[in-house]
Amino acid sequence: MSRELGVRFAREGIRGAALCPDPVNTPLLQKLFAEDPGRAVRRVVHIPVGRFAEAEGTAAAFLVDGGISGAYVTPL
Repeated sequence: MSRELGVRFAREGIRGAALCPDPVNTPLLQKLFAEDPGRAVRRVVHIPVGRFAEAEGTAAAFLVDGGISGAYVTPL
């Protein structure tokens, strides 16, 4: 939705952005999984590094291309 909004309103100077973090090891997450440890195991199995992210060590890529990747089409 962020990409669509960014493309739709780009010429009016309105920018769209979204942050989509995976689970980060915070007190709230620890509390959630303390109630059901099996739930944490079922979630971690899908994370390539085998653990929840730490706020100090997250990696990210931010594409800044003026919207071309979201709206580019080849004319006929």
